[in-house]
Amino acid sequence: MYNRTLERQIKKTIGEGKPIPKKWASLLALVSETYDHYEADRVLLERSMELSSKELFEANQFLSRQRDELEAKTHELEQAYRELKATQAQLIQSEKMAALGQLIAGVAHEINTPLGAINAAGSVLDKLLPQVLSKQPELFKTFTPELEYLFQQFVNQSLEGSQSLSSREERQYIREITEFLRANNVEKANSLAIKLVKAGVYKNYEPYLPLFLQENSEAIIELAFNIGRLRVNINNIILAVAKTQKIVFALKSYSYKSSSEYPEPYNIAKNLDTILTIYHNQLKHGIQTAVDIPADIPEIDAYVDELNQVWTNIIHNAIQAMQGKGELNIQVRSENGEVVVNIQDNGPGIPEELQEKIFEPFFTTKKQGEGSGLGLDICRKIVQKHNGKISVQSQPGNTIFSVHLPKRLNNATISS
Repeated sequence: MYNRTLERQIKKTIGEGKPIPKKWASLLALVSETYDHYEADRVLLERSMELSSKELFEANQFLSRQRDELEAKTHELEQAYRELKATQAQLIQSEKMAALGQLIAGVAHEINTPLGAINAAGSVLDKLLPQVLSKQPELFKTFTPELEYLFQQFVNQSLEGSQSLSSREERQYIREITEFLRANNVEKANSLAIKLVKAGVYKNYEPYLPLFLQENSEAIIELAFNIGRLRVNINNIILAVAKTQKIVFALKSYSYKSSSEYPEPYNIAKNLDTILTIYHNQLKHGIQTAVDIPADIPEIDAYVDELNQVWTNIIHNAIQAMQGKGELNIQVRSENGEVVVNIQDNGPGIPEELQEKIFEPFFTTKKQGEGSGLGLDICRKIVQKHNGKISVQSQPGNTIFSVHLPKRLNNATISS
C-alpha cells in the first residue's frame, strides 16, 4: 500500500479502477516513503509548535510576574531612598542644632556684651546730652568764626587722642602744658592742663591758645570734651549694634534650613565667617584664628545647610582637640577647577593607625558622652554628595583636614 495522499494522486492521474503499471512500482514506493517521512515530520513539527507556544506563553507569564515584582521592588527602593534622604537631612539638622545647643551660652554672652556696651553708652548720652544742649548755645554766642573753627578742630583732636596714658605720662603732659599756658599768661593753667590731658589734647595744643585765653576757657574745654564723649559713645552704639546684627545674622543663617532640593550658589568666605562668628566666644579666649581666603575665590554649587555642617564639625573637633588653646588656620584656594579648603590646628594630632577609621560611622576618639561618632561620617557623605573628597593629614602639633570641591555640579539642576 502506498501513502494515502500519493494513492489519491495516482488514481486521479491514471483513472479510477485502473491498475498501476509495474514499472512505476519502485519509484512509487520511494515517493511513498518520502511522503510518510514528510507526514511524520509535519506531525512532529505541529507538536513542537504546540509545545513551543505553550512554553512561550508560560515564559511570558513568568516574565510578566517578574516585571511586576521588579516594579514593586523598584518602588520600594525609591521609597527607601526618599526616606533615607529625609533621615539624612534630619540627622544633619539634628547635628547642627546639637552643636548650636552646646554653643548657645557662648552666643548669648556674645550678644550680651554689645548690649551692655549699648546700655553704658546710652547712660552716658542721657547724662551728657542735656548739658551740651544747654551750654553750647550760650558759649557760641561769644565765638567768632575763627574761634568756632578752632573749637571744632579741638573736638576732632580730642577724639583722635583718646588712647590711654599711664599715670606717669599724664603727670608729664600736665607739667608740659601747664608751663606752656603759664608762659602765655593763661589763668588757672594747671586746672586747664588737667582738663586738656583728660580730653586727649596733650600734643599739638599750641594752635588752640585763643580758646585757652577766653575767660570761660575751662567751660569751653569741658564742652568740647563732652561733645567728644557724645561722639565716642554714639560710635560705640553703632559698633555694638553692628556686632549684634552680625551675631543674629550668623545665628539665623546657621539655623536656617533650606527648602531647596537642588544645589545653590555658595559663597565659601561668607559661610565660613558665619561659622566662626557662632564659635567666636570659644575661639577668643585662647585660640588664635587666621583665615586666608583670596577675594577671587569663586562661588560654587552646593547644598548650603549640608556643606556648612562640614565646616562646623571640623572646626568643633579642632577646638575640642586643642582644649580651647592653640592655633586654628583656615586656607581656601582655587586649583584645577576645584576649590580646596584646608582647616589646620596644632592640637595633639590623630594617631596614624586611627586616621583611616575616623570617617567610619560611630567611630570616635572622644570620651563617652562627648561625641556620637557620626560627625566625620556625615562630613564624608556630604562631601561625596558634592562629588568631592575629604582627607586628613595628622601628626602631633599639626592636623589638616582638606576638602576638595568641584566648582560645578554637572549632574544636578542648580537652584537660581
